[in-house]
Amino acid sequence: MCLISWLVFCLIFSFFFAGSQLEANKKAMNIQCKVCMQTFICTTSEVKCREHAEAKHPKADVYTCFPHLKK
Repeated sequence: MCLISWLVFCLIFSFFFAGSQLEANKKAMNIQCKVCMQTFICTTSEVKCREHAEAKHPKADVYTCFPHLKK
């Protein structure tokens, strides 16, 4: 009986708290390429932004894709 109770608890817990994690992940995607509108997580480095711009938009300037990189 204890195992069944534990499984029910885990199921209920994951049901209620998985949504909040998904919501947090969605909010963290706040860097956006202005050319294709692809979003990136807030911890994405400048190097990764440059790699995206060079690979996906070779004719566009990296600052056109990611204006926040301008200093």
